[in-house]
Amino acid sequence: VPEGAVICLSAGTWEENLFINKGLTLRGVSREQTILKGVAIGTPVIRVQSDKNVVVTLEGVTLTQSDAIPNFSQGGGIRIYTPGTVVIRDAQVVKTGRDALAVGNWATVSLLDSRIVGSGDGGPANREGGIRAEGMATLTLTNSQVLENAHYGIIALDVAAVNLVNSQVSGNGGGELIVTEHATVSLQGSKVLDNEPFGLAVFDSA
Repeated sequence: VPEGAVICLSAGTWEENLFINKGLTLRGVSREQTILKGVAIGTPVIRVQSDKNVVVTLEGVTLTQSDAIPNFSQGGGIRIYTPGTVVIRDAQVVKTGRDALAVGNWATVSLLDSRIVGSGDGGPANREGGIRAEGMATLTLTNSQVLENAHYGIIALDVAAVNLVNSQVSGNGGGELIVTEHATVSLQGSKVLDNEPFGLAVFDSA
């Protein structure tokens, strides 16, 4: 497709892994009706990566991994390590074995009206969770939820910046928010609940 294309997916389950290296919009009917299911071992359902600034929008979809792939071999949900802007709207990432959403490099990512649920159960060798933000990435969650992921809700590393606005992080197995190195996290009108073993852990110069 050309740069800036809008790809509309009908209701149903689409079994494939996508690599996006240009600006485009991928739009499903709704997260309840359009499902993208990863079927490649060790590969995220969607990888956004380019050597140039791109603008990508993902909306109205659920991302998950095939039940045929063992948890420790699953490659996660969405991996965004690219300069540019990615908007994820009315989406759900669920049961992806490794991190549901991983952002890095100089990516600017917005998660709107979305849910990150039940991921990160890749076993002892892959102790991951809901969201990983690292490098110089900026991630903003608005009206979104990070729930019941295996080893953490959100971890912020390096000099990443994470902003939560009217969002909720709860029920994650290895702690809700981990902020380390030089990363920053801000919360506005948000909730951190049902903490095990902690709600917020801050280390280093965070």
